[in-house]
Amino acid sequence: MIHRDTGTAYFLGIGGKWYVSLSLEAAGAVVGGLQSWAIERTRIGEENVAGMRTTRWTAQASGPKGGFEGEIWTNRDGIVVKAVGTVAAPGGNPSPVEMTLSHLKVGAVDPQMLEVPEGWFSLDLRKLPADRVVQAIEGMKPMLDKRNAR
Repeated sequence: MIHRDTGTAYFLGIGGKWYVSLSLEAAGAVVGGLQSWAIERTRIGEENVAGMRTTRWTAQASGPKGGFEGEIWTNRDGIVVKAVGTVAAPGGNPSPVEMTLSHLKVGAVDPQMLEVPEGWFSLDLRKLPADRVVQAIEGMKPMLDKRNAR
């Protein structure tokens, strides 16, 4: 979950009923350094995807942990509603990827939908530097997942 208004993201460990509070910068590092990706795109045209008017683009994105090459379709809000192409880690073999959103609803969300479930174990790592958060989560994850197995 992401709360842009507070600059906080939550990484949820569903199996162990735990979550970690992170800064948005740290959340980007956890999912592969998305904040440092370089993206180039060229407009192809307009199309309907899943009942929405979209702009189709050729796209190439690269970052420290890999990249994407292919085509993306975005709606008027800039949400990627479809992507077709390949992803690869640096020096790795490209793997095909395809995704399409369906039943997308853009608008206000009931704030209760974005609340962390009650009774879950929590760790607040918002003050930890982003490069240390990944190590911290990876180190603690096995222990936290076992919490619920007892």
